[in-house]
Amino acid sequence: RKRWVMFPPDFDDKALGGCNTSESRCDPPPPTAYEWFSSWWNTPATAGGIDILQQPGEIVFVPGGWKHIVINLDETIAITHN
Repeated sequence: RKRWVMFPPDFDDKALGGCNTSESRCDPPPPTAYEWFSSWWNTPATAGGIDILQQPGEIVFVPGGWKHIVINLDETIAITHN
C-alpha cells in the first residue's frame, strides 16, 4: 500500500514544506516524506490536497504538473513513465 497526496499545479510549493520548483537549492532542505506526513499533512497549509490510499494491484495516475508526495506503507514496487 502507498499513501499519496496530490495538489493542483498552481498550489504553492512553500506551503507544502518545500521550495518553489523554480529554485535550484533549498535552505533548509525540504522534509522527507515521513517528516511531511508527520508535520505538514492535515494542516491549513495543505487544505485542498487529494488524499489517496493505493491498495495492491491499483494504479494511480498523476496528471502533468500536479505536485505529489508518496509514502510506502508496505514493501512496494513502482513503475513510472513520464
